[in-house]
Amino acid sequence: MAWVLTKKKNKDTKIYQFHVSLKNYKPNMWRRILVESETKVSDLAYIVLSLFKADGSHLFEIEKMYGRKDYFSEREIYTIKNKVYYDFNDDDEQRDAKEYTLNQLDLEENSKLQLWYDFGDDWIFTIKLEEILERDENIEYPIAIKGKGYGIIDDCGGPFGLMEIIQNGEIEEIWGVSEEEMKIFDLQEANDELEEDIEFYRSNYESH
Repeated sequence: MAWVLTKKKNKDTKIYQFHVSLKNYKPNMWRRILVESETKVSDLAYIVLSLFKADGSHLFEIEKMYGRKDYFSEREIYTIKNKVYYDFNDDDEQRDAKEYTLNQLDLEENSKLQLWYDFGDDWIFTIKLEEILERDENIEYPIAIKGKGYGIIDDCGGPFGLMEIIQNGEIEEIWGVSEEEMKIFDLQEANDELEEDIEFYRSNYESH
């Protein structure tokens, strides 16, 4: 069962349908998700990390992407400001993802966010807002509704490293996942694990 992030519902709450795709990886790996407009930016990151099977052991940031006409606009970068963050940053320009909700980002249909996870392996996810929908009281949010591909494997060298491991026929021997499994997204399992994963990421990132 999917988990409701917001306990008290606002009558103005909308539902954002996002298409999330992993950059620099073939065949395409992606998810389609529904989240509430009042979802925290940090929770959106946790939802994506969960649905792509990240173990949450690395820093991340989310950036609101602008088109060419907005090239000189102020960059909007959101991250988790914990002790680890301040160990690696001596400025305070980035925004705390825990303090902002999606509806504060002025997103419109076709707006894009980018999640950059692990600044060494460079797992980068493009998060495109496909539609803004009305709430369906019969659905518990957030929820994944479709997808393709197993997910990422931490510390394997990023998308290019993962593709090389698969190409060399080493994926099952090294990581215990078959080449066929890498092509499959288990929708039911992903939604069943979402609640527990979000709680894990919150504890992992926000308690330091």
